[in-house]
Amino acid sequence: MNLKELALRVRKDPKNTFDPSWEKLARCLDVEGLYWSEDPRLKCYWIDVWFCTDTHVGERAYYLDGELVCASIQPFRKYDESFYFVSAEAAKKLKYYLRDLADQLNPIEIKLLDDITDISANDYEGGYMVMYASQLIPRYYHQTAKLKWTDEIVTVSTKMDRLDKENDRSIKVINADGKTVAMDCRDLIFDYHIEK
Repeated sequence: MNLKELALRVRKDPKNTFDPSWEKLARCLDVEGLYWSEDPRLKCYWIDVWFCTDTHVGERAYYLDGELVCASIQPFRKYDESFYFVSAEAAKKLKYYLRDLADQLNPIEIKLLDDITDISANDYEGGYMVMYASQLIPRYYHQTAKLKWTDEIVTVSTKMDRLDKENDRSIKVINADGKTVAMDCRDLIFDYHIEK
């Protein structure tokens, strides 16, 4: 009789059950974050068992939802438990089950878009601001912006040549009269880059 035949005929009673090797199974199937579970869907039954020093060893049958998915062999205490699957399909089913358990035990922490009421610290009346001219991205030169105090629309030309740190707030804009003037970038509100 081979191991699969023995595993299919294993005695499935409470006296013959043993905790599944959760962490070893997870590692075998490349599932991260699962070390232990009390989920009752996966059962482990001894096909044969004996002591090696202070450790139960032998051959086991693993059943998921009452269906044989794999068997394992661990002949000695210092040997790794080796797993042999009924089929690739059974291995996938077990892997997805273990991954779901890992996800339940280690939920990802997320923030939902629907929970955000203020999109950013830069939000200002339907647009955004920059605090320093060096924060302007060159490909967005020539975009329009609104003057914070008058709502006049201007076109950003370029940032000023930086000669000193005080100059980092100054940018050149073309006003409604077509004149290029220097302005403090904090006085401008830029449109979001969204469809109108």
